[in-house]
Amino acid sequence: MARGAFSPRAMQLARGALGISQSDLASDIGVSQPAVSMWEKGDRVPEDAALERLAAALQVLPSGLTDDRVATTTPMFRAAGVKTKRDERRVEGNLELARLAAARIMENVELTPALPWPTSDDPLSLDVDEAAQQLRRVWRIPNGPVQSLIAYIEAAGAIVLRVAFGHPKVEAAYAQPRRDSQRWISLNIEATDGARLRLTVAHELGHAVLHHWDAFNVPDEREREAQAFNFALALLVPADEFTLDVIHTNRRWDDFLRLRNKWGVSAAALARRAHNLGMVNQVAYRNLNIERRTRGHWTREPGDIAVEEPRVFSDTVELIREQGGWTDADFATAAGLPFDRLAALLPEQFKNAPAELPRHGLRLIS
Repeated sequence: MARGAFSPRAMQLARGALGISQSDLASDIGVSQPAVSMWEKGDRVPEDAALERLAAALQVLPSGLTDDRVATTTPMFRAAGVKTKRDERRVEGNLELARLAAARIMENVELTPALPWPTSDDPLSLDVDEAAQQLRRVWRIPNGPVQSLIAYIEAAGAIVLRVAFGHPKVEAAYAQPRRDSQRWISLNIEATDGARLRLTVAHELGHAVLHHWDAFNVPDEREREAQAFNFALALLVPADEFTLDVIHTNRRWDDFLRLRNKWGVSAAALARRAHNLGMVNQVAYRNLNIERRTRGHWTREPGDIAVEEPRVFSDTVELIREQGGWTDADFATAAGLPFDRLAALLPEQFKNAPAELPRHGLRLIS
């Protein structure tokens, strides 16, 4: 890979992912802390020998710090459960290193989306319920529960990754570099509750379709998160059909538990949806949450809902292995990471057995 311009942002991300200070990094590679600071600010560029030492200390390949073909960005994720800035930077670094590695690998295939994506030329409504229904029409999602939300997202050209975030309290993230049309949703490999994950995926989709295209009108973080959450509920649990399910029940906790399997989201989310739609008043909603906590369902509800699996990146890796003849070393070179680091960030593609052959309109670029 030819050397491009040195990327201060890639250096910041790699250091953040390891959770080390500028002083520690400087000591590891035999330079001063001000030199590290100037590299990260873009005021100076490391010489070749220093670049090699820097890459080794950051557990990346030199090309991972100088490949400017793929744009870095700041992933959007909820950091409410992250207690320190160091841990927040670690999550951000792991997310971006994994996304950049996947993006470099995916440059070797052509992906043909089967569904359109809403754009600034035809944006969705600002009303989240209406926006959710518009998207269901655009993507031709049948009435009733969404059978596989990730399949629809990937059919529209977005990439969903399962990533080792390095922190259990962050479940998902959304990213789209400004100069890149590719959209990315990352899911924490530690998140294994299928019902919760479906709502999480829909939440990140809410960010992707509501907040990515107009930098001047994106609401503040609290309002943005509320919009994405309410969009997720509206997309997965349409008001008209859900009302028919709920209206003739007593709206007890067990009623929402029974509806959980049908809609594929948690009973807690269904109770919230009923409250939002005015079918459960504030007192009844509070009592539902008391019942939920009393019965030990606050963190885990009874009954399993299968975790939806992303396919496109796994299919890409398998396609390149099968038709391109790539080895682990080839993937590492393309990713800009040593293979063990690549496997640690994206273990489902690089540690597990190969997946079944591609079925997503992927074509190897010759």
